Amino acid sequence: MNGLNRLWRSPVEAVLFLVLALMVVGSLTIYSASSVLGQQEHGSSLYFVSRYWLFGALGLTAVLLSLAIGGIGWRKLVWPTAAASFVTLAMVPSMGIAAK
Repeated sequence: MNGLNRLWRSPVEAVLFLVLALMVVGSLTIYSASSVLGQQEHGSSLYFVSRYWLFGALGLTAVLLSLAIGGIGWRKLVWPTAAASFVTLAMVPSMGIAAK
């Protein structure tokens, strides 16, 4: 654990660094795999990479919001969230598309 303390001030910083490093590697992989398709079908070779970073930023925002709410705040949201989940689950048969 001493090595962690020398590089980062907290485990949160270590996790954020690792997530960003994986995002960079992922964006290089996505670019190398889809740049031609993005150029042909969407007019930009960075189309898929930009979408990747857009949704990565949305995910990071959700994580930071979750950290700001904290555990006690999430306890207040348990029952409303569970009720909304059951309501939307009950709507699936009426709104879903049946396979022929």
